[in-house]
Amino acid sequence: VDDWGGAVEKGMKHPIIGKSPGWDFCIGLESGMWPHNVYLLYFTITGIFGLSAFLWLLYRLGMASLPGIRSSCVNSPFPEAFMKILHVCFVMFCIDQIKIEYVRNDKYVFFVWLFFGLIIATSNIIEKKRIGQTQAVNSSLGATANFD
Repeated sequence: VDDWGGAVEKGMKHPIIGKSPGWDFCIGLESGMWPHNVYLLYFTITGIFGLSAFLWLLYRLGMASLPGIRSSCVNSPFPEAFMKILHVCFVMFCIDQIKIEYVRNDKYVFFVWLFFGLIIATSNIIEKKRIGQTQAVNSSLGATANFD
């Protein structure tokens, strides 16, 4: 938490587009700042612009993972049940980033983007399945209407 104040102070020096985590090539290399909070880290290094982009991405991922929230892990089709698990993991990820930023680990950073991709892919599968079911219902209703 001590690093959070330094991150906010550093971020406020360049609030729009931010500044690197501590390396200033004009005065030489300094030790980097790691505030142990991904939101403060993005604010510090990319400013409000970058933090807003990251928060927008998280919002869109959260919205994409909502179809699984009411699904049953036992009785629902696999994509909906898997989305429920992804949604829970996503919420845990968002909360966990308050205390540690994922970008510090050179291998975990790839897992995070793979995880984000799984949310989008599963959301697309669920949506295509719903569109297919809707088209099937509409075509059967249209076929029935033609017989009347």
